[in-house]
Amino acid sequence: MDGGRGLHSVSWEVVYRPKECGGWGVQSVVDRMGPLRAKFAWNSIENPNSLFNRNFIAKYGKSWWKREGTRSGSNSWKIMMSGWKVLKSFLRWKVVNGDNIDVLKDAWIMEKSLLKWPTFVGNVEDEDLKLNFFIENGYWVEAKLRTFFGEDLVRLIEDVQIFDSLCEDQMELRLQLTGKSLSALLIESRYKDIVANDDIIWMHKLKINAKIKLFLWRICNDAVPIEFFLFKRRISGCILYPIGCDETKKLDHITTSCVILVNVNNVLRRWGLKIPVFSSFTEWIQGM
Repeated sequence: MDGGRGLHSVSWEVVYRPKECGGWGVQSVVDRMGPLRAKFAWNSIENPNSLFNRNFIAKYGKSWWKREGTRSGSNSWKIMMSGWKVLKSFLRWKVVNGDNIDVLKDAWIMEKSLLKWPTFVGNVEDEDLKLNFFIENGYWVEAKLRTFFGEDLVRLIEDVQIFDSLCEDQMELRLQLTGKSLSALLIESRYKDIVANDDIIWMHKLKINAKIKLFLWRICNDAVPIEFFLFKRRISGCILYPIGCDETKKLDHITTSCVILVNVNNVLRRWGLKIPVFSSFTEWIQGM
């Protein structure tokens, strides 16, 4: 991370994470490529009458995202499909007549398609069944719904609004009016399942030397090249401290219980400095 060559202590996946998720906040060009291209895919859906989108839709069809991939596809189509793969999990359908909505494959109830619901047991034999089968004159047909779905799911479907004022089914973003760009929302969604690491958030707020902050971050990520770390990487054949401590060199040892560290802290206390005493690395983090 200092520009030189050396041992890779932390994976790039961790380095690319936002700081509040335990990473270093480095932006990955590869990871950002999909969310940036998703803007083009969303623009073709939201604004199909622009000059480029009219030509694109004329060549690949109104539902171009359902087109099978080919090696001979144009660069424009490849870019759009790359953006669609990132965007599709962030969209849901507004139900009007159900002509364009696949019952099982598209997201029209809450945030996931029925095929991705872990507890859904389907009786629908035709996976390409359109939602218009269950709609008549702008209302849900309860008798047909009960033929395919259970009681709880029927009630959930009947709560889905049918937009009579629109001409046809439309896609919409699941999150709106957030004040953030579409690319930013898609990038954030990558880390939504990662719990914020309070032990590292405080460290980034400290106004200290950059090298010291980097060292503390590596300690918090168990990425310091101590004997136990090198042993796990099969670089060293010993896990004991090499300077005489007859203990395994882990984070607890180097941060709290090392004999040399304890002696230095005792000297500093005799000089009048208030050095706290910790019994483990976890306690050291909480105390810091």
